[in-house]
Amino acid sequence: MLSGEKDKQKLLSACREAGIKLRPEQLVEIGYLRFDKIINHQYDHRALMAKAGIPDNGRKNILFAPTWRWGGGTLMSHYKVFCDQISREHNLIIRNHINDAANIQIVKNYCRQQGLKNVYFIDDSVMNIIDNITFIDLLISDSSSVAYDFLIMERPMIFNKVKSKDILPTEKKFDIKRCGYEFDLGKDDILKIIAHSLAKHEFRATIAEVRANCFYYLDGRATERAVKFIREVQKQQVN
Repeated sequence: MLSGEKDKQKLLSACREAGIKLRPEQLVEIGYLRFDKIINHQYDHRALMAKAGIPDNGRKNILFAPTWRWGGGTLMSHYKVFCDQISREHNLIIRNHINDAANIQIVKNYCRQQGLKNVYFIDDSVMNIIDNITFIDLLISDSSSVAYDFLIMERPMIFNKVKSKDILPTEKKFDIKRCGYEFDLGKDDILKIIAHSLAKHEFRATIAEVRANCFYYLDGRATERAVKFIREVQKQQVN
């Protein structure tokens, strides 16, 4: 069951490398199951903020969701600048990769030692990513798959600049880095880029383009199609 063309190409590439041949009827276009909840407005973002312990204080909610080693994970290189600066004007919400669980305690200790307010931490033990992104105004990442999830929100994104060798190549039509400004640590002012991104949102059309290239349908009926397909398989087995 395929969420979109990006995943289809990834699957076919892996199958070619493994010498596996797939028949066309084995590739079922479903759409992205996790988007249904957002497309159908089946969430209460205020209630989810309360669950995550984020106050509804009028500040913008900025999510920093770095990936880990692959893709130039930027948690440890960027956290001091982001915690010090972003928390002055916004709620900074940090969602670490599961393999950065050991490092996140370092970040928490730093915030406590510096007496920083307005910095919050969320992981899967608190809330899944889809519920998390419903109350996020802007995402900062590097090459995390969270950015692809965030496409459905049609909101601004910023991407940390990393060494090109750390980023896996991808086709331009699937390239998430086209959907936001690049932040160069040591050169750029993150608060200025956030302010500009929120005010202008100049990548709206590109976000829509990349989202359409990556995912099928986007009509809120992916779950319905998945259930229909499974029932058809079950019927064939019975017969």
